[in-house]
Amino acid sequence: MRLFLVAVSVIVVAALVAGEPEKRAAGQGTFLAQACWQCHAVTPRVAGKSEFPAPIGSRRTGPVLGPALPWRSTTWQVANLWNPRALTAESAMPAYRALFGPSDPAVATFIARYDSMDDSASQDGIVTRDEYRKSGHDGWPAALARLDKTKDGVVSAADGAPSPKAPARALAKWLVDLTGPSPRPRPRLKLPSGSSPLQDKPEAIARGRALHVRHCAGCHGTRADGNGPAAMFFPEHPPRNFLRGEYRYRSTPVGQPPLDLDLFRTIRRGLGGSMPAWPSFSDGQVWALVEYLKSNHPEYVPRELFISGDATHSFVKGTGGERDAFGIDLAGGRVRKRGGRWLWNGRPIADGGPEATVRTGDRVYTFRLGRAVFDWMDEARPRAVKVPAPPFAYSRESAAKGAKVYREFGCAKCHGDEGGGDGPAARHSRGSLGQVVAPADYTRGLKVGFRPRALVRLFLTGLHGTPMPGYGESFALAESAPPAAAPWHLAHFVMRQAGYRDRTGK
Repeated sequence: MRLFLVAVSVIVVAALVAGEPEKRAAGQGTFLAQACWQCHAVTPRVAGKSEFPAPIGSRRTGPVLGPALPWRSTTWQVANLWNPRALTAESAMPAYRALFGPSDPAVATFIARYDSMDDSASQDGIVTRDEYRKSGHDGWPAALARLDKTKDGVVSAADGAPSPKAPARALAKWLVDLTGPSPRPRPRLKLPSGSSPLQDKPEAIARGRALHVRHCAGCHGTRADGNGPAAMFFPEHPPRNFLRGEYRYRSTPVGQPPLDLDLFRTIRRGLGGSMPAWPSFSDGQVWALVEYLKSNHPEYVPRELFISGDATHSFVKGTGGERDAFGIDLAGGRVRKRGGRWLWNGRPIADGGPEATVRTGDRVYTFRLGRAVFDWMDEARPRAVKVPAPPFAYSRESAAKGAKVYREFGCAKCHGDEGGGDGPAARHSRGSLGQVVAPADYTRGLKVGFRPRALVRLFLTGLHGTPMPGYGESFALAESAPPAAAPWHLAHFVMRQAGYRDRTGK
């Protein structure tokens, strides 16, 4: 009897969709043909009208598809069809490999052979021209150019990725359309202040690694090298290789590590359609992930100078591609900076401060720390670029002034006149590995959302590892707008190009 009722439901659904063929997108056909409706309900677009009624006598297990779902890009939807568990660890959705063409095994063979530099950060599933040259070869022959199918200047897993067939592309596009217009303003999330409360705690790093393997490794890889099983579907914006320490979204100047809060913000809020937000994580879980990411940074210096008791304060400093680790064990007490002076147990530190034991490799040295050591530590820690509160709200007039700033600073050379990422220099845009880095297409959304302050921070600090520079001091030379107002006008112009409208609809 149960099977009979399900069969009747199938006939009803097919009849409903077949009755309006001119209104049915190609993706709906794939949705029905692959029986996705058995697990997923679809939120009706018009109140009171259900596009796909639930099968009689059945229970759906998948999320309801519709505007209530977080927006994801078409590329993300394609990757999810190929390997759902790579993107969502608990997913019960099967893989739809039949909707894809074959992969190219020659690419994987080539990467396994030449992606073998001594630097562990370079063993990332990508073969650059420099890596190929260091392997004893000259040039970049035509055979390798044929392997570089994405034409981004490197050979990566994306070049051997299975190509989605027309039904998969149509279904992915339809699923994107179901979630509503993009981009959409993201809900404001309350963020903590200060640095990580779990700083330098081994148990926090271990917990963060476990969370990373479970929730993040599908894109970023189990080694945090950006080479997870789903990474091959994101050639334009590949997942970050955390071993290189090239963080794009920071509040610190180019070349400096991000602050703890920068990493917390990115994990909590996400970066648009590909990098999801994680509002379900507790603050403790996010901080644990922050500590794990910091432990992979090749040039990490702890930000806080609060050193207590006999705890070991570890530093990792990268020089010449090598990683040298050393630690400082204080004999006891606390070191703080107050009023421009270093204090140890409340007493000013002169040339002879607290006694410390320093380990470098197998050697151990004992001496007293002076002011110079703590001054160096203070200079080494990253500092945020100060972004003031917005001096005025978004308006159509401000966006128009921002268009003039956009032209004055030459943004159109890479991003195009309308912000579509199609400027004349876009095809020559290269990243730190020599790979093609596609300039942002504002018309497809903003990774930092419709938040002027976040955009201004991006303008000031740049995007590390890409040709996007930081314009920290350049705005002082702006001629098309007052220097203090220029970055805010520019932010409003970018928001307008991304589809933002204020409450008046302008």
